[in-house]
Amino acid sequence: MQEMRNVVALEIGLDVRIEGSLAAIQQALAAFAAQSPAMVVDSVTLRINESLLVPAEQPVSGLLTVSVLKVGA
Repeated sequence: MQEMRNVVALEIGLDVRIEGSLAAIQQALAAFAAQSPAMVVDSVTLRINESLLVPAEQPVSGLLTVSVLKVGA
């Protein structure tokens, strides 16, 4: 016989400003899958910082809207 428990879920919304190389931002987004409590990316807005004339790799800036989910008993 299974016992029923009260489960509480908490969702916290965050806006996170980011800046760096596109590769570093991609690695950070991929790392979210392993986070505990769970982090879900709701939206991503990225733009290239064209004011810096670095031909090799221009920095990228943006805004992530993230939800942090925590489930507890």
